[in-house]
Amino acid sequence: MSRSIILRALLCCSLLAILAAPSPAGQVLRLGAGTQTLHATPQDAIDLASDGDVLLFESGTYPGFTVPGLALTLAALPDSNVRIEGSVQVRWIADSQSVVLSGLTIIGPADLSASTATYALWIRSAGGTVTVQDCTVQGNSCGSSYRGGDALRVTDSPRVALLGCTVQGGSGGGCGTYLTHGGGLGIDASASGLVIQDSLVRGGWGEDSDGVGTHAGGDGATAVRLIGTELYAAGTSVY
Repeated sequence: MSRSIILRALLCCSLLAILAAPSPAGQVLRLGAGTQTLHATPQDAIDLASDGDVLLFESGTYPGFTVPGLALTLAALPDSNVRIEGSVQVRWIADSQSVVLSGLTIIGPADLSASTATYALWIRSAGGTVTVQDCTVQGNSCGSSYRGGDALRVTDSPRVALLGCTVQGGSGGGCGTYLTHGGGLGIDASASGLVIQDSLVRGGWGEDSDGVGTHAGGDGATAVRLIGTELYAAGTSVY
């Protein structure tokens, strides 16, 4: 399905929902088979959702969430500003299912106690199509072990599409001390297939040096790291 068709369908659903049951700011409207319900968090809505449901986000800041084995569309309402603070996972999507994330800004968590890199969005074990469109996906600064968080992780998922997105690894700077804090990866993909169109993908910056030679600073990160993954990109800047 083309991006324009998806967006037109979402707009129609949005207008019908608003006319029938206006939702207050900062809540998620779930459209199911003949039902419309409001939820305080995305996970509340997902936990009650069924295949084919549409989740529409009002402007606001929301916690991270997981989409486990469901065919869903999760989209910001037109002209809204939707920010997700925390990790988002899409996992266990069957070959016959599809997931769409549209119009969201996803900022990964900053967890200084973590022993492995944090991430903003992780798509894993998804046999069906996962489309991320018109989204910003950004790793947080100092995501873990004093390294910038990774933006997008994709594992064992052969049909992932990024359309009109900005994907930015987290910065190693801002950790409070001058050490060798490296940046986070833009995309880290293994055993997967990726299509990237009209997007921007960047690795995170490393920590600055202290300027006097005591601490050299950290390395910037790779924009895209691929292991056993096929990538097709068009109209996209990667650096």
